[in-house]
Amino acid sequence: MVFPSGLEVAYSTITIVTLFASTYFLLQILKPQGFTDIILSAYCLITAQIVVIGYVLSFLHRIATIESWAFAGLIAACACAIVVALVLQRVPLKPNFPLKPKKPLFFKHASRFERILLIPLVITALVIGMIHLVVIVSTAPGNWDSMTYHLARVAYYIQHNSLASFDANYWAQTVHPKNSAILLLFSYLLSGGNENLTQLVQYIAYWIAVISVYGISRKTGNSSTRSLFAGLVSALLINWLMEAPTTQNDLLLTAFGGSAVFFLFSFRDQYRRRYIILSSLCLGLAVGTKSSALLMLPPFFLVGIFVFRKMISRERSRSVLVWVLSLVGAIIFAIPAGYGENFVLYGHPIGPENVRKEHSFEGRPLATVARQGTLNLSRYGLDFLSLDGIPSGPVANKMQLLLRTTPRRIFDLLGITLEDNEATRSPFELYRLPSANEDTSYWGVFGFALIWPVVLISVLGFSSTQEAKILSLGAILFFVIQAYAGSYDPWRGRYFVLCAVFAVPAIAVYLEPASRIIRGYFLIVTIAGCYSAFSSVLFKANSPLVNTVSETEYTPSLFSLSREEQLTRNRILYTKPVVEFERNVPANATVAVFLRENSYEYPLFGRHLTRRIIPINSFSLGMLPMPAQADYLLYDRTFPDSSSTDLFLGEDWYLRPLHSLNPQEK
Repeated sequence: MVFPSGLEVAYSTITIVTLFASTYFLLQILKPQGFTDIILSAYCLITAQIVVIGYVLSFLHRIATIESWAFAGLIAACACAIVVALVLQRVPLKPNFPLKPKKPLFFKHASRFERILLIPLVITALVIGMIHLVVIVSTAPGNWDSMTYHLARVAYYIQHNSLASFDANYWAQTVHPKNSAILLLFSYLLSGGNENLTQLVQYIAYWIAVISVYGISRKTGNSSTRSLFAGLVSALLINWLMEAPTTQNDLLLTAFGGSAVFFLFSFRDQYRRRYIILSSLCLGLAVGTKSSALLMLPPFFLVGIFVFRKMISRERSRSVLVWVLSLVGAIIFAIPAGYGENFVLYGHPIGPENVRKEHSFEGRPLATVARQGTLNLSRYGLDFLSLDGIPSGPVANKMQLLLRTTPRRIFDLLGITLEDNEATRSPFELYRLPSANEDTSYWGVFGFALIWPVVLISVLGFSSTQEAKILSLGAILFFVIQAYAGSYDPWRGRYFVLCAVFAVPAIAVYLEPASRIIRGYFLIVTIAGCYSAFSSVLFKANSPLVNTVSETEYTPSLFSLSREEQLTRNRILYTKPVVEFERNVPANATVAVFLRENSYEYPLFGRHLTRRIIPINSFSLGMLPMPAQADYLLYDRTFPDSSSTDLFLGEDWYLRPLHSLNPQEK
């Protein structure tokens, strides 16, 4: 392990201190009230500052050095201090908001039944949280999308010292919005180049999302105890747990989306327009993180209409105007994330036509959209009906089969074929096994046994509050939009991570059922949910924390793997090629790369991103000329000029030295 120099530590310290200082100054103006309000407001402001500074440094071609971030942070802190002094007419030293907010006494007024449910949930969430921290600190990231574009494009941005579009082998490296890439880049530089700690971005977002669910539940009239129950259930949803220690960005969307909804309800309670602005800022951050955030706009607006409809007409008109203007500002704020650049390059803010058509029903006949969207409702519904998180085995597999047998018979009677491959990115599997994977898992036991039944009950109006009904309607609207937005995608489970923000708070209303049978049911679901949460983390697909043995294979513990094995654990066919590439190519070499899209490019940069990688298989321009400065060429079998004398690295990768110097001489 290479430790950062004293100067790098000093710059990192200045960066983090000035970031928190400027956030503190801004909170003096906003005056958040209560623990949840302070945490979510601070998170919103911190991430917004990092993103804005990232845009500015990119424009100046200074984004790749921690000293630039430190200097920018110092300027931002001074500017925030001046603004606060002008607004408050005093030097911003004395806190203008509670530094020690009153903490909710979760267990003081909890009933015996509530305590029985909360204790296993609290223990499970805290233990898993600590396990995830150990995993993050000790192991390299290995998520598929991270290796192909999340972290790969961060390496390219550092290499180019800019967020500008570049000729990439894979479209996702340049087309996707860039907010999450800025946060990953910031964490990498702040940690002194520790790739493991980039996983903290999602981990922090995971806890912010949990707090937002708790906060939404409180704002909708539930006690702190019942709201804690809702927050803890969200913390143990399988796809939340699977994504928490990764460098994906779906939990970032969830943190921003949950905060946006929380601030809307906060405005309803206090009529302070700064909550409208914060809500819109969070929405802008979400849209700038991933274009799929646009799909949450209808349920978000549904909550907004509910919030504004009961206000006094004059106050309502002014506040709605503020909301509209702040939403326009949020859209403008999101444009630099890549939407404007995409429009200039491809004539559309989302990206090239082929990319849009792959992920949506764009250009499809309305009849096809109606038919396939309706099929998707059933497909995604059955995907939720899964024991995700519970290890596959004779008992679990049989239970999974039984869960889906009755729906299968119903569809057969109706003549509906869900396995139809039309308009699917990958065929639907009716009898798929339970999974513990960041891409394919859904909500697990809590989803089909608790959350969705409560959502349906709330919508039907049985013993539900108006707030719970609106949020439940938002969850169903989110579900329907996902089904009709594009082709069936078995990896869309990660899109439903955000849906939980609308669905989970409703369960708090039903925490104290009168019937002993229903109480027993709640307890069984809670124990099953805790068990599946633990097992999903311990036996995560391709990343088990303990050695596992099945009838067909032996999978070693994640902790026992080398860095290269950890990076490629979700694509083990490329472990050998990556190891051979690392062994044959010097750490400071310049490498021209001709690979197919969705290839593992991040490992090519080396442990500290010291290699210069130049893609020559542009997704938009085709094959590019060989760069004169390249020392090596890495290519796969799609390369039109292969040679039998080139070094075969494994699978379909080949390496060609472009100069006479061998690795030992360079």
